[in-house]
Amino acid sequence: MDAGANKAEAKAKVASDIAKVEEEQKLEEQRVKMHESKYEAEIVVPARAVREAKELKAIGEAARIAEDGKATAEAVRVLREQWEKEDTRELFLIQQLPDILDKVTKVVFENLSIDKVTIVDSGDGQGMPAYVKGVIGSIVAIFEQIRNATGLDIPEILRTRAQDSGQ
Repeated sequence: MDAGANKAEAKAKVASDIAKVEEEQKLEEQRVKMHESKYEAEIVVPARAVREAKELKAIGEAARIAEDGKATAEAVRVLREQWEKEDTRELFLIQQLPDILDKVTKVVFENLSIDKVTIVDSGDGQGMPAYVKGVIGSIVAIFEQIRNATGLDIPEILRTRAQDSGQ
């Protein structure tokens, strides 16, 4: 009976070892699943969220750019329609006049330095009027250059507007 008992004991030992290995295998499978879940939660899901956020941001940016483009195209279309009207063209150019004059005066300012003006009169009282006439002549020359460059006759437009508003 000793041999039978040893045999039964050996079988029980092998069965116990097999059961232990199977349990360890199941435990290891659970650990692998747990690590996979942890990796998914800590790495994959945040990365996927960042990617999706970037995609949505890009889609939003593209939509904004497209809408800006549509708005710009519409504004250009309206400006073109208004430009065809002669009065509107003059008004547009008059609106641009401060920028034009600013640029002209800036060029003059940067290239011309006057510390003081001394008017020498020969005693006939014409020194100051001659100086003012020169300044006015400069202004007229600027208006002539603007008319030549843009076709905008500012003195004529102002005369016409003054006559229209006086009637």
